Amino acid sequence: MAKGLNRVMLIGHLGNDPDLHVTPNGNFVANFSIATNESYKDSNSGEFKERTEWHRVVVWGKLADICKQYLRKGTQVYIEGRLQTRSWDDQKTGEKRYITEIL
Repeated sequence: MAKGLNRVMLIGHLGNDPDLHVTPNGNFVANFSIATNESYKDSNSGEFKERTEWHRVVVWGKLADICKQYLRKGTQVYIEGRLQTRSWDDQKTGEKRYITEIL
């Protein structure tokens, strides 16, 4: 039986400077978002419009430290990774929350 493929490749611009943290066991982790833009023709008006999608990115280890050093808001980047969805319970409402990130 074949295994699945979970691969993402994006080119976009950083929406914020990378936020670098150190985990309790000493690992670096950086979080940031990138925006990708898509142009399309509106079928009703015939006008060209642009749609922006935001993607959350999580980078670990030495690469996280490098991202913090060299990347800034607005920088164009190429990201390659895999999608991962995680969940947690919202402390205020008790509801289950989900987020999908690129690792």
